[in-house]
Amino acid sequence: VIELTHLSLQSLNWWAAATIDLLSIDLNTGELMLYKLGASPSYIFTADEMIRFEGNSYSAGSCFDTRVVLPSKFRLTSDAVIVLASDGVSLDENEAYLRATVNESYPMKKLAKQLLLCAHEHDSDDQTVISVYIKNSPNAV
Repeated sequence: VIELTHLSLQSLNWWAAATIDLLSIDLNTGELMLYKLGASPSYIFTADEMIRFEGNSYSAGSCFDTRVVLPSKFRLTSDAVIVLASDGVSLDENEAYLRATVNESYPMKKLAKQLLLCAHEHDSDDQTVISVYIKNSPNAV
């Protein structure tokens, strides 16, 4: 997906870039891989911790090397909420505020809307928040 996006952007006659958050979750093992290119930080919230993930490369575009994209890896051992945000959204980095918002047990669609409403706005960019709830299965391998 990352290579395809990069090649598509290179084929344009003008400079273009795209931020990418690509999330892969193995629901049997709880292993999570997150590829981030230029987007706002992503977060994983568990009962015990809040983990912030930042990209290790810039957005895909004309001056982009796909070889530098490395995934962040994490293993879920309990229920978790994952929050991804586009680069037009700046979530408050106050961990207590974020944790309190996520711990209110909102349905995920409502949580995404709430975080979007509380985000610092960038009028010239897209604004998207995706929230996902992963329930840990005691029968997972």
